[in-house]
Order: sequence, then structure tokens, then C-alpha cells
Amino acid sequence: MSGRVIGALVAVCLLAAVGQAQETDAERQARRESLRNGPKVQARQVSGKPEGTGTVQYDPGGPPDALLSNASATYLFGNLFNSQSGSPLNSGTITGLSWYQGALPSAVPVLAPFSASPIFAVLAVGTASTFNSINVSVAVPGSFFGGVAAPTGTAFASVGMRSASTNGQGFHGLQRDFYGGVILPMPTTNVMFRVSGNIIIPVELLEFEVD
Repeated sequence: MSGRVIGALVAVCLLAAVGQAQETDAERQARRESLRNGPKVQARQVSGKPEGTGTVQYDPGGPPDALLSNASATYLFGNLFNSQSGSPLNSGTITGLSWYQGALPSAVPVLAPFSASPIFAVLAVGTASTFNSINVSVAVPGSFFGGVAAPTGTAFASVGMRSASTNGQGFHGLQRDFYGGVILPMPTTNVMFRVSGNIIIPVELLEFEVD
């Protein structure tokens, strides 16, 4: 391959990279404008107890061990939802979200593929120092991120965390940026954020092997 051809290919790649960065900036601005000017939902206060079948939760309930917060509104705290009591999750539809809201009275609950931009984000006005819940309808893959971001233009809304798990499910806590380019596992942490929907594989459909 000649040097002229190689040089042309490098130039094309550089132009593509610059275009992608500019598109990311545009997406970021659009997201901020959407959250600032878009509709708000009123979250319901709930007890924080398990919400019954169909709910995936990794934290054992309140009170929180600490409240997580970040000065950057581009970062999110949440969990990698990929299992329920040792069984993998199925792709399906999330119909409800609940989270322990910290000191600030509003937050942005988010659902996203593991390392990609969110597929759901909405400004939710709730109650501080308790669990809040909203109804949604969002299709998700069998492994995804769910968590809380800050309302646009403010410091990060605080969310509860537990250094304990329920039903021996281990720790699923993650901190990531809005677009999934930076993902930081949080060992010994479960964020108090839960999802409900038809993503749990029924026990009768699981396969078992006996030696």
C-alpha cells in the first residue's frame, strides 16, 4: 500500500474521530436542554421494602450506609443489573423504578445499556430521605445500567448506598459518565436503586444439571 493511500486513510479516520467528538458535544447540549425544558414527573414515596415479584434489588433496604454525591452533573451512580439471585436477567420491559433519594428533593433516574448513552432519563420530583418510585415503560437488554443523575444545572443529587447485599447477590455498584465512556466499578457497594418489570426468568424455565 503506497504512502499516499495510507495518508488518505489516516486523514479519513481523523476526520471521523473529530466528527464523533463534535456529535458528542451536540448530544450533550441536546440532553441538557431536554432535561431543562422537558416534562417533570412526580415520584411517589414508597416504603423501601421489597416490591414483590418482578423487582430486582441488590440493596437490603434502609437506612443507607452513606449518600453518594458528585460535583459533576455528568456522572451517575447506580448498579449493573445483570442477575437476580444468581440467575441471569432476560431482555424485556422495565415498568417501574425506585431509589432512595438523599438530601436533594429531585433527581434524574436513568436506564442505559452498559457502555452507551441512556435510553431513558427524566427529571423526577420526589421526597428527600426516603424511597421514591415512578412508573415507566422502557425496553432493556438482559444486562444494563440503572441509576441516578443530577438535575441539569445543579450539583449531583445524592442517592443512598449500602455496603451490604440482599440474598447474597454480591455488589453491583457503578459510577459512570452519561455516555458510558468512563465506567468505574464500586467494590462493596450496592446503590439503592431498583427496577421492576418482566426481566426475571421464571424458575420453571431455568435449566438444572445433576451430576
